[in-house]
Amino acid sequence: MKSILITSAIPGEGKSTFAINIALALAESGKEVILVDCDLRHPSIKNMLLLQDDTAGIDQVLDGEVELEEALYYYDDLKMSVLAGSLPNHNAPEIIGSPKMKEILSQLEDLADYVILDTAPSAVMFDSSDLAKFADGVIFIVKQDYSKVNQILEGLEHLAESSNTEIIGCVLNSVRVQLGGYGYGSYSRYGRYGRYGYGKKKIDSELQIKEG
Repeated sequence: MKSILITSAIPGEGKSTFAINIALALAESGKEVILVDCDLRHPSIKNMLLLQDDTAGIDQVLDGEVELEEALYYYDDLKMSVLAGSLPNHNAPEIIGSPKMKEILSQLEDLADYVILDTAPSAVMFDSSDLAKFADGVIFIVKQDYSKVNQILEGLEHLAESSNTEIIGCVLNSVRVQLGGYGYGSYSRYGRYGRYGYGKKKIDSELQIKEG
């Protein structure tokens, strides 16, 4: 599987944080990874990674304003790139399942070992279901004691009914462990990296992840 779609039933279950973490883990293992913010209605990757506001994103690529390679942020110490989102796009339903989106994802698969797609919640929007048609597999995020059972089932049904893409697993997120158990905290940076578009000059910087 090259392209893996990350979604959840409803907003607030930590799917974007998981998408970032799995991309980092794969990149740290030596794989070429591209993280893509495909939640066009509510893009969050740019804010979470503290990228500059003027960062070109998937919106500009879809509109033909910039070339794909120009919109990719590459982190030098890890083999990881980011195709962020820009402003909320209310035409997401028309764009997300378009031939242009399929073409972009196909190009990304040629550039990397894995393409991680952060998408909209599947129980409230059909965007992730439309995008799942272009992905090789889906990971479904469930936050403990947050979404209702019927919402989880509805989100899974939307994915199953709209595409033949395999749901390769579910992740129980924000688990609270008691009686001598342990949890894990967030972190604000992950090593030293460089920022550049492909073929452009590297600039030393730190990849930062916004806490909370």
